[in-house]
Amino acid sequence: MRQSIVKRTFAILLSASMAMTLCAPATTALAEPRAVEIQNHARAGEGATVGNVRIDGVDAPRAGAPLDDAARVTAKPDAAWDIPVLWVSDDLALATEAQEGRTYLPVLAFYVPQGYSLSGDAATVELSDSLTALFGGAEVVSVYNEATGITYILPASLRDLFAASQREAAATSAWTPERQTAAHAGDPSDIGEVGGYAERSLVDIYCARTARDALTDDDLAWLIDLIINRLEPQAVELLLNSFPAFRTAAKSGGIGKEIGLYIYYLKGDNDGLKEHDGLPESSLAFISGSAVKYDSGHKFCYMIGVSVADLLEKDDNNKPVRDKTTGKFRLLRTGGNMDTLENTLVHELFHALMDDYNRTGMLGVTKISDYSFDDKGVLISSSERYNKLHLPTWFVEGTASAVENTYTYRTYLFDGLRTGANGKLEDQFSAETLVEAYLNGKVDGKPAFYDLGNCDTTEKDNGVGNLASAYVSGYLASLYLANLASIKNTGSSAIIIKGNVIDDVSTERLRMGLNSILERMHNGETLDQVIADISPTDASGQKAYKNTQDFQDKFIKGTPTPIPGGYYEWGTEGDIYSSYFVRDYLNHLKYVSGLSGRANKANGSILLPSDTDQASPLDNTKSVSSDCLKIVESNQEIPSTVPDEEALKSAGRSNPDAPAAEAAPKQSAQSEPAPAAEGTPQQKVGVTAASEPAPVAEPAAAPAAATEPAPAPVPASGATTAASGTKPA
Repeated sequence: MRQSIVKRTFAILLSASMAMTLCAPATTALAEPRAVEIQNHARAGEGATVGNVRIDGVDAPRAGAPLDDAARVTAKPDAAWDIPVLWVSDDLALATEAQEGRTYLPVLAFYVPQGYSLSGDAATVELSDSLTALFGGAEVVSVYNEATGITYILPASLRDLFAASQREAAATSAWTPERQTAAHAGDPSDIGEVGGYAERSLVDIYCARTARDALTDDDLAWLIDLIINRLEPQAVELLLNSFPAFRTAAKSGGIGKEIGLYIYYLKGDNDGLKEHDGLPESSLAFISGSAVKYDSGHKFCYMIGVSVADLLEKDDNNKPVRDKTTGKFRLLRTGGNMDTLENTLVHELFHALMDDYNRTGMLGVTKISDYSFDDKGVLISSSERYNKLHLPTWFVEGTASAVENTYTYRTYLFDGLRTGANGKLEDQFSAETLVEAYLNGKVDGKPAFYDLGNCDTTEKDNGVGNLASAYVSGYLASLYLANLASIKNTGSSAIIIKGNVIDDVSTERLRMGLNSILERMHNGETLDQVIADISPTDASGQKAYKNTQDFQDKFIKGTPTPIPGGYYEWGTEGDIYSSYFVRDYLNHLKYVSGLSGRANKANGSILLPSDTDQASPLDNTKSVSSDCLKIVESNQEIPSTVPDEEALKSAGRSNPDAPAAEAAPKQSAQSEPAPAAEGTPQQKVGVTAASEPAPVAEPAAAPAAATEPAPAPVPASGATTAASGTKPA
């Protein structure tokens, strides 16, 4: 492991100190188990005064692994910086790597960076629980070295080693506190621009110890470069250019400028940072968001999380393969796993854009301080109010799935929508197979919960969880609403019919329809209002969907009317339109997937033409820069630069303050999602596993016509005019 200038400097000081007999200066013992008092040596009057100082972020020694060489200091208001950590072994030698059978004690080289000073004649520094555990039962004291401006926080048994004023050693130092600049210079959004101490690499900054244990620094440096300089900014720019509403907001400061990045393996380091707690093992990437309380008020903060678990070379038993020369796992730099990473980042960054652009609906609050949780992880604000404001999971995940390769990735779940009551996979999607799937759907013999109302359930042990409802049905429902918006705005459906067959599907019309929905909610209309406005009319001239809940209850299956035998009547009160749209859309994707000469199945992303065989909307060889959501040098949640008072002018699902007659009905068919603990990421999980292998090409001939007759044209205010055939080969 490369040593920094800081570590080398303190090694010199330690060696010199150990060689001399020293007189111990005044020291202060712990007043209580988690705090230590230090002298105020921080140049009083030279900048902002900070207090409530806390130190955290040091990993416990592990045999054969490098010892953690940095700790994180936070102070109020809104300050944070890194300090060096030294380790002394039980033979009083300075150590950089833990050896089996030896014990190690940490020494914290505390300083206050230029631009800050501590209040009062003395200050109390709080140590995290994890740091307290590292010191064990030892008495902890502070020792100030005037020559270096460093206060060592260390076990009392080691204080003499760090007490002398080693002026000769300090004179040769390339590092002093005056050379450092705070990571939080007044505003917490500045975190990471300068932070850390000298020569800290990007691998040090972004990667958890678990990631560094799994992969070589060379592999991690390559991955960081790929994400920071190519994939992430390219995805941001693609989304801004594809959705005019996002681009307009970005020009006026309505999209955040910065975001953090954390790369880990499995569950991360458990390093005491709340946004790193409870990381999902099965997620390739996600956006973490939370409301963080500062003295200046709450701020919405977010970061990108990336797990390397699904980017490793695997053996036939799906176990990671170790390189015999390095002992580390091998990173797959090409292939399906990288395609999946690209698509997942596009999906997750769509979430991040909506976190800024449609914040009220994404968080379920109109006041950012309401987005906080008690010690048991229960949302402090009213659950009824939250439910009325928060966008349904199927809409949040469905819209983000619309910009990635959902159809390619989840083909097996889409195929479940063309399985009839007899369990046979039909040649075509039809309204009958769709309804059958929504009522009794199965995948590989296990129940598949396609109904939108199952998105927020946790029922997984006897089925395929909520994947089908959130990432398949949510995707299809969001596209159907986008199509209704396109018809409302332009009179044109995305399903293009020629000669009673589907000639094409216009992803541009779907994209502009979705853009319209997001823009209307950004400007204060609720999703309830938007759905009612774009709804088709039924045979009696009434709106087919009155609000979000009504749409959710009727999508595909219509109004559930019991008939003899326990079955349900489908397609009533206008929902026959959603059945036909979904049928025609999926038959088109199935058809183009079977064309000869293709490299991949249909993608499913509305950022690309519907017949593309591109595996990803990104080009991983292309370097791009963006002024929005730029990854800064921090592995923590970064405050959004969009003021909450502006972002929360947007609307949510419904208006909780509206009169009862106007408010949306309660969600009887949808359970409330379990909120996260205070400070815990509100994880929005994307694609979670390796990409499927390239599909075997199907025959190029056009699929057979659907079994039901083509529906009659829908009234002008209704949904698409559908047809039962598809474009001939």
